[in-house]
Amino acid sequence: MEKPIREEAIEFKEDGKVLGRLLYRKGNGSFEILSTYVDPAARGRGIAGILMEMALDQAKEPGLKIVSRCPYASAYLDKRGIKHG
Repeated sequence: MEKPIREEAIEFKEDGKVLGRLLYRKGNGSFEILSTYVDPAARGRGIAGILMEMALDQAKEPGLKIVSRCPYASAYLDKRGIKHG
């Protein structure tokens, strides 16, 4: 029986304020990146890239397939030659 997969978030905070968030689901052999968001006032500072690196750290289990539903995440993975579905 497959376990239900719940949505989780990775957040980038500065001075207690959330400036960026990456939503994902992990389970049943996959790590699915759903979306990335960075506050417009904080864009251009590399926050989305930091969120992606944090997500990839979470996706390091052997055999875990990375799936991207987010255009930014797909471009990030493609640029680095990281296989994803």
